Amino acid sequence: MSKVVSGLAKGVNLEVFPQKNLRPTSNRAKEALFDIIQFDIKDKVFLDLFAGTGQIGIEAISRGAKKVIFVDKSSESIGILKRNIKKLPKICAENLNVEIHKKDCFYFLEKFKNKVDFLFADAPFDMKIDENALLKFSKVMKNEGTIIIETSSFDKKIDGFGNFYLIKKYKYGSISLSFYVQKAERVIKRDGI
Repeated sequence: MSKVVSGLAKGVNLEVFPQKNLRPTSNRAKEALFDIIQFDIKDKVFLDLFAGTGQIGIEAISRGAKKVIFVDKSSESIGILKRNIKKLPKICAENLNVEIHKKDCFYFLEKFKNKVDFLFADAPFDMKIDENALLKFSKVMKNEGTIIIETSSFDKKIDGFGNFYLIKKYKYGSISLSFYVQKAERVIKRDGI
């Protein structure tokens, strides 16, 4: 089990799918991620790629995102995701604006015509996120959007791609969270960093 760590749905237990090539984001890393973007997420559009059972996107809903788009190709994961969304309290459900797509993430990105403020991607262990994948992610971003990638701490660091650059990388045990923004003045600050 995993929990919503903060916001309107704080404490709600979320079902996870036990599968070898999935690694649910730890509550510690999830809390740190949303502590970093907490002042930017409200009323924004959040895209959760490789969404699995939806715990990151659901956290975004709990923290006030205007819309959350979930994408995953696994029928089992999508089933659990839908059950998890039904667990959200009435206060979340009243303003719930979600889309759920059972598709390959890269196929989805090719067809997606809108722009998002945040893109979170946590690909399975056997799929490495390289510069080509990051470039595909960047095509759906608003000008001041943020791309957040969860990878193994041992994966090669990518400092930039296209007009995006790495502003910060945080390590939490065996995983890392990398934050990318477009070359502009915008900087995400955490603890005065």
